[in-house]
Amino acid sequence: MLNLEEKAFVEDCPASPLPHMLLNQENNVMEPSEHGLEATLYLTTACNLRCITCYVSAGAPLRNELSVEEWLRIIKKLSDLGTRYVYLLGGEPTLLGKDKLSKLIKASREYGMVTGMSTNGYFINEEMAKAIRKAGINQVQLSIDGASASVNDAIRGKGSFEAAIRAANVLKKEGINFSTSMVITSTNYFQSLEFVKMSESLGASAATLIVAHPFGNATNKIIPTRSEVQEAYDLLKYYKPKIKLILNGFRFYLKDFFQIGLKLDRTLNKSKKDASVCQAGKSRFVINSNGDVYGCELLMEPAFKEGNALKDILNDIWNNGFSAFRRRNSSKIYGCDSCPFSKICNSGCPARAYRFYGSFNHKDPLCPISTYK
Repeated sequence: MLNLEEKAFVEDCPASPLPHMLLNQENNVMEPSEHGLEATLYLTTACNLRCITCYVSAGAPLRNELSVEEWLRIIKKLSDLGTRYVYLLGGEPTLLGKDKLSKLIKASREYGMVTGMSTNGYFINEEMAKAIRKAGINQVQLSIDGASASVNDAIRGKGSFEAAIRAANVLKKEGINFSTSMVITSTNYFQSLEFVKMSESLGASAATLIVAHPFGNATNKIIPTRSEVQEAYDLLKYYKPKIKLILNGFRFYLKDFFQIGLKLDRTLNKSKKDASVCQAGKSRFVINSNGDVYGCELLMEPAFKEGNALKDILNDIWNNGFSAFRRRNSSKIYGCDSCPFSKICNSGCPARAYRFYGSFNHKDPLCPISTYK
């Protein structure tokens, strides 16, 4: 059976990049840190793909996206704030080109920050790979939503599977630590094990499986059912993976919720850190491509804007903002106030609660407690 203690890193948040950021390039060990902040930088919302799973509905760039020089100023602010992890995302970050992207990677690395990036791989050629390796990139995540072209391309677009596989081979050749990521949907859940095996054959250091949630482009039509997520999990239970597995957002879907779901925490190599506590505005935040600051990428909307990283003092934003996230208390949340398990699951994901009920003060809509006796 799948040994969570040794082979899996469990993250309850469906959006957190921390598992990728914790991949240590030298010894391939994830080392959860109790100190330091993590920041995700959405360098652009432009993207060459139109994935039906994209939670930020990437495609066209914002009209007022930051220049490289402005991002460099923000990276300096992040360093001054004590940020330890920087994750570069989009859209598609490689659309900036190798020179601009390398400048940002190099700057964050010179400030001592662990730096990762997520990409669809379309523009990862040898020249791009050499440039980001030289700049000091720690880890790259390749998004591949299936173990075959037919399944993946139906989600991400024609030719995207071939491009990602080509990118994996280039990254491996250049000695860049990379992982793979698959969003579990109603159209690909049955390939969870095949995806892990494919990731192993590509030379990835880890394989991530993330349950799709109804944000951005992801409509209810592709959101997997509880039984489909359970099947994806069951396919892995008796497999002994050769690489690390990262499971995102599985907790509330499992039929053996009490035996496994409530016990899932962030584990690997005997390191532990509670993964059920939403870290938005507590140990992590995100910066959109125009500099606007939010606690969570699933809630990048006016009601949750905390300021602008370029125009405002970032330390003030961090010290005085994110009240909606920081004040959320499971003992005061509707549906959780009398539940004996609320201290364990911490009322689940506030973004899902807000998406379904329009309020943070409601339990996670995926909570299955009412269906169990």
